[in-house]
Amino acid sequence: MRILILITGLELGGAETQVSQICDQLVSEGHEICLIAMMGKIDVRPMSEYVKIYSLDMRKNIVSIIKSFASVFKLLDEFHPDIIHSHLFHANIFSRIIKMFKRDIILVNTEHSKYIGSKLRKALYQLTRSIPNFTTNVSNEALENFVNNKVFNKKNSVAIYNGINVNKFSFSTDARMRVRAELSIPEHRKIVLAIGRLVAAKDYPNLLNSFSLLNTENVDLLIIGAGSELEALQSLIEELNLIDKVKLLGAKQNVEDYLSACDIFVLSSAWEGFGLVVAEAMSCERIVVATDAGGVKEVVGDYGFIVPIKSPYELANKVAHALSLNQDEASMLQKNARHRIENTFSLNHVCHEWLWLYRKLLCNER
Repeated sequence: MRILILITGLELGGAETQVSQICDQLVSEGHEICLIAMMGKIDVRPMSEYVKIYSLDMRKNIVSIIKSFASVFKLLDEFHPDIIHSHLFHANIFSRIIKMFKRDIILVNTEHSKYIGSKLRKALYQLTRSIPNFTTNVSNEALENFVNNKVFNKKNSVAIYNGINVNKFSFSTDARMRVRAELSIPEHRKIVLAIGRLVAAKDYPNLLNSFSLLNTENVDLLIIGAGSELEALQSLIEELNLIDKVKLLGAKQNVEDYLSACDIFVLSSAWEGFGLVVAEAMSCERIVVATDAGGVKEVVGDYGFIVPIKSPYELANKVAHALSLNQDEASMLQKNARHRIENTFSLNHVCHEWLWLYRKLLCNER
């Protein structure tokens, strides 16, 4: 099967990482993949050399937009995809415009969040919602929100979870020792880890305020990510007198090593789609404390701890509880979390769901 995948960009992020990993998995199963990034630099890419990657380098001006459309139309004529699958708002709208000119293409649109965005985004989605053959989101809660807001049509929409590379995201004693040595954090100290872009959606002020309520004598907080709120978070860390307890590590490519190094993984988001990094942490047998944002509860199930969003006191209490678990309790929770990801959210399992959907759409068009 020839599959053209279009995404808004390939900068470091959960959706971008997921798309890259799915490309690798599909290629490994014998499918031909063309991946197009519309905007920005490419920080995340598939590992397979057989994935054809194109960057449109599209800018926000009419000349660049027209050139980008021309480039994609040329690629369509050369590649002849069986399916076009787009991810995230800009790519979804871009692909819908393409389908207006090429009605015979089969188009799948995917969103990765419960958050719809501005009134303009919502209106554009509503006006064009009949164009794609199928729409998906990464959790049932996120999908329901899009359907209720008449952004997706219920009859041709479904939730398909993100997939986890369970081989890559597995606990490693060697990685734990190496990362802790690099950070000069001995084994007897506990590490609380958060991973995600430094943006409003991740609500790091919630995390920092909750951390300030803990007894942090033997606990360090590590935050992996880059973004527009860096300076504001640095100021808040100083204000809360947490300079010696919190380390902002910037963006990292090897987050699985840091997951092995930590004891508790915390997600403090105000909104999410699926909560990919939560599943990655569970796959690494980490204890998860997460806010009830988007589909995170669907991922965690009974194998972690969920607290309300924007509730630093409840978040602090649950982190403290997780840190207090004895070895047997912690080990049981960690093993069960890993099993849940293997059985429900593995990359192989999710890719087969995508292929089933693609084949169904192809059969319907014949």
